[in-house]
Amino acid sequence: MSKEFKANIQQYNSAFAFTSVGVDEDEAVTYGQGQYSFRIQGDLHHNAGGILPPPGQPAIFAQLYIHDPVAQLRLREQRNPNLNSIIMTELQAMLNNTHPYVALYKQAFQIMSEIPLNQQHNVAI
Repeated sequence: MSKEFKANIQQYNSAFAFTSVGVDEDEAVTYGQGQYSFRIQGDLHHNAGGILPPPGQPAIFAQLYIHDPVAQLRLREQRNPNLNSIIMTELQAMLNNTHPYVALYKQAFQIMSEIPLNQQHNVAI
C-alpha cells in the first residue's frame, strides 16, 4: 500500500487540501521547452473561498470538512476513483481526529446554520 500512496501522493494531498494555491504563473517559463519549470510572478497565496459552496455547486476543499465523515469520504472517492479507498479512509480519519482546522470548520458550519439562508452565500473566510 505504501508504494501506491507514494506513487499518488500529490493526488492524495489534493484530495484532502483545505485551500487551493493562488499564483500569477509566468507561462513563458511553464510552457517552454526542456525540463518542467514553474515560476511564480508576485505573491503566493491560498484561496479559501466560502464556508458553503455557491447554490448548485459541489463542495470543494475545506467545504468538505463540514459534512458528515461518510459523506466527505464518498465525495472524495467520487472525485478520485483511482485512489485506494483504504488509504483514503485512514487519511480522512487521521485528519478529522488531529487537525485543528477540521474542528474550526465544523464550528463555522454551526454558526452558518444560524444565519438566514439568503445571506449564507455572502459569508467568506
